Amino acid sequence: MDMQAAIEDHGELALIADNLEETREIMSQNRFSWAFLDLNLGKTSTLPIAEELSVAGTKICFVTGAEVPQDTLKRLDAKLLTKPIDMQHLLDLLSS
Repeated sequence: MDMQAAIEDHGELALIADNLEETREIMSQNRFSWAFLDLNLGKTSTLPIAEELSVAGTKICFVTGAEVPQDTLKRLDAKLLTKPIDMQHLLDLLSS
């Protein structure tokens, strides 16, 4: 099962963006309880997006193989899923 299917099977809307422009478009039209973000989209950091979403009350989870600094996780009260993703951990986050 892929991540999008797991989120949707949990009863949540799952939208995917391939770049920051698409991400901002999705953000302008929707509100989310969770945002699962790769730390980088291509060569671009998603940290500014994470900060905007966090301020708006969205829970943040970075899904990445890259290292996320602990101070960033703490500042954004963000969670971390490392690749490959443990789907049970994902479902546990959605239930929290």
